[in-house]
Amino acid sequence: MATNPAVERSPEWPDARQYRRSLRWEFPLYLVVLVTVLMSVAGYLFTRQYVTEVTSNVVNQLLIQARSHAASAAKDILSPDGPDVLRLSSLCRELAATNPELYWSGVADDQGLFLAHTDIRLLTGGGRLRLPVTPADVQTGPYDSRAYTVQDTLYIYVPIRERQVTIGHLALAFPTEKIQKARTNSIVTVTTVTLVTILIGIPMVLWLVSRKLRPISTIVTHLRNVDPSNPSLDIPVGGKNELAYLAETLRVMGIHLRTTQEERLQTDRMVRELEIAREIQIGILPRKFPTGPSYEFCGTYISANQVGGDYYDFLPFDNHRLGFLIADVSGKSLPGMLFMLMTRDIIRSVATPDRDPRQVMCDLNRELLGTIRKGMFVTMLYGLLDLRTGHVAVASAGHNPIIWISSTQGTTSLVRPPGYPLGLMEPAVFDQRIESQRIELTAGDWLVQFTDGVNEARNPEGTEYGMDRLTQALLTKRQLEPADFINSTLEDHCTFVGSAPQFDDITLVAMKWRGNPIARTGQEIDWYAASV
Repeated sequence: MATNPAVERSPEWPDARQYRRSLRWEFPLYLVVLVTVLMSVAGYLFTRQYVTEVTSNVVNQLLIQARSHAASAAKDILSPDGPDVLRLSSLCRELAATNPELYWSGVADDQGLFLAHTDIRLLTGGGRLRLPVTPADVQTGPYDSRAYTVQDTLYIYVPIRERQVTIGHLALAFPTEKIQKARTNSIVTVTTVTLVTILIGIPMVLWLVSRKLRPISTIVTHLRNVDPSNPSLDIPVGGKNELAYLAETLRVMGIHLRTTQEERLQTDRMVRELEIAREIQIGILPRKFPTGPSYEFCGTYISANQVGGDYYDFLPFDNHRLGFLIADVSGKSLPGMLFMLMTRDIIRSVATPDRDPRQVMCDLNRELLGTIRKGMFVTMLYGLLDLRTGHVAVASAGHNPIIWISSTQGTTSLVRPPGYPLGLMEPAVFDQRIESQRIELTAGDWLVQFTDGVNEARNPEGTEYGMDRLTQALLTKRQLEPADFINSTLEDHCTFVGSAPQFDDITLVAMKWRGNPIARTGQEIDWYAASV
């Protein structure tokens, strides 16, 4: 018997030593790295945004303060007697007093000439207001207010306007220390929050994830200790999450796996038993077909399963009488084969050369009724051939008809003696129905026996081969020799069936009557001594 390639290539149970890395710790490690990177990036972005906002707030406060003083300076510049330098100087000193960190403050006219300044030297020297050439940072406010950061100094310029006309500028110079301090404080704050979050969050994440993934360790530990020959996957994992579902699924799979292993062992035993049964069945079928000067048998048997229920046999009684039979046992496989063996033994004990086929069938039915299992039966066709005359007596126990091909007329006849299957009816009913029929063969005639697997076979479209197709195929091949007759008929049958599966045993046995009655005693059935 061919070995299943899938079984040969079945993978071995995984070696636990090759899988040492624990997902319980590997996953938290990846998570810690990810959280650290995300917190660092988030801290950096948040710090940057926070520093920007703090710087903007400081500058905006200074701009607002400068604009409020610029509004009052407009009246002093447009004084009827010319710019009121005293009031403008007072405004500059007021700004300096309000902002102790202020470097200087000054008021310039629309030409840039300082009218007032906290540094008296700029006034006496005709100092002018000049905007930075290469400011490092520029922030524009409402009404063209501007803030420049150059190195460590913050310059603020606010236009002094009257009726939308710029008549001068108020300028302030501040150290950037306040801004740098605000930036430093914000960086320290955000960094501290980030580090504290990481230092506190990571251990909590590790603890929480490790606790939640602990069932994985439990599952893996049980899997490492599984005995492949007796897999038990009863893993103690509770809860209603996916890991609990996985553990329950593995438990059920373990049960199915054990059941499958047991079924496989039973199947292997059954396969071995079927192999033995097939050898027995092949052994009880005739190894040779009877052949003599006036006749020749030939046939074939194709089982649908490892062990089939079809059976044929030949019973040589003496030098001029030969019994032949074909049977189909209900049920296939081992029970059918055993029933076939029992039927073979019984018919060989009740069939004699002087008994009519009808009597043989009645005795066989009577014997089977006492031993057959309920629901099983046998269909059989039994014939007795007189090799001297070509006379045939035939009885049928519910079997397919025997096909008689007449060489002289070129026609086929279905010989169908009435009868019930063996093992179903009580003797009183069975004996009353069964009859024998006689056939007178002439030279060139054929007798063909077959089982349901021949005429009831179907092609892929579901069309049945049928009796008409069978008889027509046999009739067109009647001039062939017996072996070619059988082979050619099977070729036609296979061509019709095509790729459709075989659902029943196929048995086809044919006998060609050549005529030439026996001239010398003892030459007709010498084949039997070599076939048993």
